[in-house]
Amino acid sequence: MKIAFTSCMLAQRFDRQPVWERIQAADPDYLLLLGDAIYLDIDVAPRRMSDDEFGEHCHALYRAQLAVPEFDALLRHMAAKGGRRVFAIWDDHDFLWNDAAGAAIVEIPEHRDKIPRSRVLFGAFRQALTEVGSFPASFHETQPPAAGDDGPMYEAVPLQDDLWLHLTDGRTCRTETWLVPQRSRAILGQPQLAAMAAAVAAAAPGAVHLVASGSTSAGWKKYLHDWTALNAIADGHRLLMLSGDVHYNVFASHGDADGLALHEATASGAAIRDAVVFGDEIENFGIAEVLAGEVQVRFFHRKGQSRPRRIGRADWTVARQGQGSAWHHAGP
Repeated sequence: MKIAFTSCMLAQRFDRQPVWERIQAADPDYLLLLGDAIYLDIDVAPRRMSDDEFGEHCHALYRAQLAVPEFDALLRHMAAKGGRRVFAIWDDHDFLWNDAAGAAIVEIPEHRDKIPRSRVLFGAFRQALTEVGSFPASFHETQPPAAGDDGPMYEAVPLQDDLWLHLTDGRTCRTETWLVPQRSRAILGQPQLAAMAAAVAAAAPGAVHLVASGSTSAGWKKYLHDWTALNAIADGHRLLMLSGDVHYNVFASHGDADGLALHEATASGAAIRDAVVFGDEIENFGIAEVLAGEVQVRFFHRKGQSRPRRIGRADWTVARQGQGSAWHHAGP
């Protein structure tokens, strides 16, 4: 089972995005988009927009990303495999704007009604990732969310009996951190954490759980309650966090020596510059391949790929550097 993952695409600057051709050449079973599929706050100030102006702007950016030829071709390639093959979560730039925290925004009258517009359009984008061509032609074709449909968009998806994908929502219930005590901070919030813990506990023993997160562990660590709760889930189960946001690729392991580690693979920067609109162009993605005895993680950039990281499924530890393949410059 091969899962490609990446984040951060800026259609305003990249109307051609070769990274999707490279991912298609790897022919993954699934594709996971880890946030910032659009950038609502580049070149404009969405805070100054009316609610409907914001909706029109959001709609246009999703249309632009879906129209990128290489992205459209990959979606059609994945759709031909049958079933739901492409998944997405959102992060700040496709939620509202940089560092937007939903729990704070809902308390601001001039901004809170932008959230349901963003939510509906993100839902339509998610649907179009599988049902290619289904994205509405205009913003006015969308319908507001049903009453009560404003909670976190967490979903636990079984990819196979012993492999689960957990799509987290790190924006809807997120609090700010400035002058907010740790006891009052949340990145996912208790209901979402509880739902994840229950889904993990109900899975087959020894199952691998891929936790999709828009924020890296560095972001989580600003929210110590949620970070501690996530590590508590990982302590007795095989969790691999797949994260985005930061415009580079990196692997890390977290956790106490007495339990199983929480491993993290970050792949960010599919079609963007390293400082969003400044710096070098980057084309980053990762592939997690789940095999009978191990999970292999590879990272790809414009010049090639890194040494694979191998996590043994029996003890959930990472093989030492030097075991396995050396640096490669070939395709995936």
